[in-house]
Amino acid sequence: MAEYRVHIITEHKIKGACACYLHNEMKAHGMRLVVRYFLSELVQCLVLVLLTPADTVEVISPTGPVISLVGDDVILPCTLISSNGPVNAAHVALEWQRADLKQEVHFYTDSRDSNMDQNPSYRGRTSLFREQLKNGNVSLKLTSVKLSDAGNYSCYVPSLDKEQKAFVHLVVGESTVI
Repeated sequence: MAEYRVHIITEHKIKGACACYLHNEMKAHGMRLVVRYFLSELVQCLVLVLLTPADTVEVISPTGPVISLVGDDVILPCTLISSNGPVNAAHVALEWQRADLKQEVHFYTDSRDSNMDQNPSYRGRTSLFREQLKNGNVSLKLTSVKLSDAGNYSCYVPSLDKEQKAFVHLVVGESTVI
């Protein structure tokens, strides 16, 4: 008598991944039974994949404003997280924008900065924390802050399944000497 085994293996590193394997020692007369059983298990596997929620990635930033003085350096915080922990952002496209500007503040793609269309007032003053991208830190460092830098910024990751943006409000003040 032939032995028929079908195994469903779910991969926990990637939520929703499922593989079906057919192991058998079959004779020609038992083939139909094996195929029916295998298809039944395959359907169960597909249902499992479809009903398991995919790991969602969120773009998050602080709820309160970020405050800076003219001439200081400031960090506009933004992080990519998932239910499985930090998200490696080293290979994603990332765009920092300001609502009232047409050109971007900072753009990162293909594992490098790509600021050809950067707003001229930000040229040479923006950077990411490259060593922290692998931990989901996509915060923007803005150096030599100007009064004109005040406003609403968005941290946008276009490569995510659904459009997600996080917003940071930057308040800039002048220092007074007493």
